[in-house]
Amino acid sequence: MTANLTDAETASDTEPTREPTMTWQEALAATVAASWSGLRDAARHSPRWFLVAVAFGVIDALLPAAQVWLLARTVLALGREDGVGGEVVAPLTGLILVLAVSDPIGQVASSAAVRIRFQLEYHYTKDLAYAAGCLRAAQLADPATVVALEAARKGASFLAWVPRDALAAIGTLVTSVGLCVTVCSMNVLSGLFVMAAMVPTIVLHAYVARHETKHWPEYARATRYADYATEQLIQQRSGTELAVAGTGEKVAGIASAHALRGLRVFERIQNIELRWQIIGAGFTGLLVAAAVLSMVAADLPGGLTAAAVAGVLSGLAAVRSASYSFGGLISASPHSRFYRDALDLASAEESADVVASVDRLDVRDLTVTYPGAAKPVVVDADLQAVRGEIIALVGVNGAGKTTTINAILGALAPDSGEVLIDGVDVLTMTERQRLAHFGLLTQEFGRYEFTVRETVGLGDPRLDIPEPDLDQALRTALATDLVRDLPSQVDSQLGAQWEGVGLSGGQWQRLALARVALRRAGIWILDEPTSAIDAEAEREVFAQLQATRQDRITIVVSHRAWTLRGMDRIYVFDAGRIVQCGTYDELLAAPGRFAEIFADQV
Repeated sequence: MTANLTDAETASDTEPTREPTMTWQEALAATVAASWSGLRDAARHSPRWFLVAVAFGVIDALLPAAQVWLLARTVLALGREDGVGGEVVAPLTGLILVLAVSDPIGQVASSAAVRIRFQLEYHYTKDLAYAAGCLRAAQLADPATVVALEAARKGASFLAWVPRDALAAIGTLVTSVGLCVTVCSMNVLSGLFVMAAMVPTIVLHAYVARHETKHWPEYARATRYADYATEQLIQQRSGTELAVAGTGEKVAGIASAHALRGLRVFERIQNIELRWQIIGAGFTGLLVAAAVLSMVAADLPGGLTAAAVAGVLSGLAAVRSASYSFGGLISASPHSRFYRDALDLASAEESADVVASVDRLDVRDLTVTYPGAAKPVVVDADLQAVRGEIIALVGVNGAGKTTTINAILGALAPDSGEVLIDGVDVLTMTERQRLAHFGLLTQEFGRYEFTVRETVGLGDPRLDIPEPDLDQALRTALATDLVRDLPSQVDSQLGAQWEGVGLSGGQWQRLALARVALRRAGIWILDEPTSAIDAEAEREVFAQLQATRQDRITIVVSHRAWTLRGMDRIYVFDAGRIVQCGTYDELLAAPGRFAEIFADQV
């Protein structure tokens, strides 16, 4: 349940802070940490395939050194005067065997890495979804939280490849060490040059990581905006409105502009990577050339020199492979941090049982000012309600109704005043304890395209909803006939995009009200609960609310005069203050703001 209601008074989006620049040492440390986390996740979530990938990866990494050593032994044997005898058979057979198994071994290691990747992507997506589901309402009101979640979501696919790249990087290191030892047995200086050829790749990719960390949040913000605009085109409700207005191309232009901004950021990152990769490749090439020249200068036997050069070239191939692996790890390191940070956002609060019985709600001298605003949006608001009562908050848009509701829910901290539930200040409660007292229906109610059972069940934190409770909630929302006519009733899939049942706005609103009824909290807050329902059904819904009022406190926000007739008290807001309070007949009979607002409807 989200407590962040939209209103004319809500604050504007704030720009998230830019990531601090890292030193290359810090970037390298972050890459190592990301690699370790990825390997640990692979071992935990896919242990069997992780062992396969490690075992076959190590064998595959040692094969180049074995090839060079066997080639050297074969060349030496062939170079002897009696060389075509039995001495050449063993190294030649070994060389043929190594060449025969190298490709299958590499394929098995690669297949294991792909399997690990998909299993990890499942676990990362699942864990991120649960973390988002545990966020507090106040956190969801913070734009920085949304950006962090989007950056983590987009980075999950990068993270899933970390074990592959980490194992490849380790394998490359093993290959380089093996080749270094093999080449050193022929010429020590050449072997050291082969090993040194790894250093530029590691250092320069660590430098690139600084820029990845700096620019990726900007990319995430741009693509999140583009995704949002695109969703407006493909969602049935907003898409239909845009199609009728003929303005879908405008929204497409907005999506395109922000997607292009994201593309420009991505290209900037790639240009930085390419520039430094070219520089790194130049240094690597110089070191490999030095290894070859030192081998030639050593004046080894011709065949042995050829074998040693083959070893140096294998070392160059290993360094190139390392460049791709390190590049993947460097790219993944900021995503790893974004992902872990997003998981840390999840609230550690214990869940709280829904509080079904509330005797009294008091709001006293409540004053609320939005950050950066010049003056309060709500000033000295006072209202009360006891169990069994239905009260209403009315006023023009921006008068302060929704801000007051948000303060009651705890989504906004007041400048002064207090909100008491049964005499207890809500600020002394944890967020989950406070929200456990409320059932909330907003104007922008969720249209969750799951099954009816799942959609209505989102109103109650219990995992298994008893059938009688579900039936009662549907009856309270006058949705029983609606569900009975569906193909599979409560198990019917909703949403045409899933080949399910399409519903009207009013039908969706009834299911939203059913969620509130299923929750059975002690305080119901209903913001325009029948705005999408026809007049006849609206009368039935309000009659049902009146009939079931005895076990709860009900707060209604409404702009329709006749719905206010049965309210115990109506609080009239104007410019952030409560200027009138009374019953419908009392307020209509007295001159004042209420009579002005509803004069046309009356």
